[in-house]
This record gives sequence, C-alpha cells and structure tokens, in this order.
Amino acid sequence: MKTLLSLAAFAAALASGGCVTAAAAGIGVVLTQDFVERANSAYLEEDADVVWQASKDTLANLSRDPIETDDELRAASAVWGGATVALHVEALDLADTKLSVGASKFGLYDNDVAQDVIRRIRRRLER
Repeated sequence: MKTLLSLAAFAAALASGGCVTAAAAGIGVVLTQDFVERANSAYLEEDADVVWQASKDTLANLSRDPIETDDELRAASAVWGGATVALHVEALDLADTKLSVGASKFGLYDNDVAQDVIRRIRRRLER
C-alpha cells in the first residue's frame, strides 16, 4: 500500500496535463503523459520478458520495501535512496525492447537516479 501511495505521489508530481490510469490484478499503476515524455529510455536488443524480469529483480535489490508491479503492463515502482522510481518495459518486436525509467525525489524529476537504474538493469542483463 505504501508503494501504491508513493506511485500515486510520483505520478502527481510529474503530472502536468492528461493522465492515463490503468489497473490490473488489484494493483494501481499510473503512467502520466509527462512520464512518457520525460522518462529516460534505453533501447535494448533483448526479449521484453527478459528485460522485465531483470528490471523487477534490479528494483527488488535496490528497494528496502517490496516493489509494486503490474505484470500485464510491465510497469513497476519502488522507493530507492529517497526517490520514487517508476519503470515501464515495452516490447517493440521479438528481440527489441524499450525500457523507460523515471525518478522523482522531493517532488522533482531526478535524471541521475533514473540513469543509474537503467545502468544497473543493463549490467544485470549482461550477466
């Protein structure tokens, strides 16, 4: 529940215009248009399921609290180092995937944290 509230606070902090809300399996995931436009993205030559699992594992290792995930949307959020981190994994085709990561700390977007999370996910994929 704490993570769900953190995700809602993150979305509210990033929201500047319209907002898309999706919910699945009882988990509320909020992705704002601002998230889509401001998130750091990486294009990976990996299957989306592999990237999704690496993303969840990375967030779980970073966060002291349980992470919030929506497997259907391939979206997750966690709190790490005082920042709320949200990510989304999108299959572009069978072997190409887009990873989008956004982070907010004290209500401000934090590119450094988002880039660090992407680097950590890439390292996990290289193992």
